[in-house]
Amino acid sequence: MNLIKRKAFSLLTEAAYNQIEALDSQSPLAKELSKIEDVNTIIAEDIAKICNAATLAELTRSLLLVRRLKKAPVNEKEIIKNELNGIAEKLITRLEIKAEPLKLPKAYMHLFSEI
Repeated sequence: MNLIKRKAFSLLTEAAYNQIEALDSQSPLAKELSKIEDVNTIIAEDIAKICNAATLAELTRSLLLVRRLKKAPVNEKEIIKNELNGIAEKLITRLEIKAEPLKLPKAYMHLFSEI
């Protein structure tokens, strides 16, 4: 995995784990995740698939958006997050077309969105 893909992998993994840790243990999402065997491995595999499917342009754009997101005023953050989500949706669609669907259901994809 090249440097840009490793950085994207690291950011997405950290975001997912932070979101999982922040979940209320009684929330429906936390209960569903607890039923999935070896969630950490599945998350890592899905993130690796996403990073490998991404083009250099998509990865570079995403990393630049993440950087902007950290410094952006509150009113711009939602716009940047929407752009990041658009890139992620395109990647997931591309993976599904290639018959390499992610193991986590789409309902859990927001775990990656809080970078």
